[in-house]
Amino acid sequence: MSNKDSIEQRIIACVNNEIGSDFKKLHRSAVLIDNYKTSIEHLKENLINKNHADLTNIESALQSQRNCNESLEFQNEKLTKFEKQLSSKIDKSNEALYVVLKDLGNVRRLQQLSHYLKIVLDIQEIRV
Repeated sequence: MSNKDSIEQRIIACVNNEIGSDFKKLHRSAVLIDNYKTSIEHLKENLINKNHADLTNIESALQSQRNCNESLEFQNEKLTKFEKQLSSKIDKSNEALYVVLKDLGNVRRLQQLSHYLKIVLDIQEIRV
């Protein structure tokens, strides 16, 4: 379990690094998995057609490939779930930032008004 946890942590760290400038990079993993599967299937066909004597070795390699595919699909599912969670959090953060931005505009106006009123009070004191 701790090995899976460390793998998850490394994947999450990698994803966090990639998210900064281009959110679409998360979809690369699915493309890589598809390319990997296609390459393995081509290799499987070539190996089976060329040499039946090494069939047990080929089957072992293919089983290893299937295990790797399952692991990659599992990691891809986790990335997809993480992407959904992150998207909702980003949307919520953007909404909050929009509200804060409005409030900051109001604060700036109040600061300007306060400064203006101080100037008016100074002018009144000078006249008195």
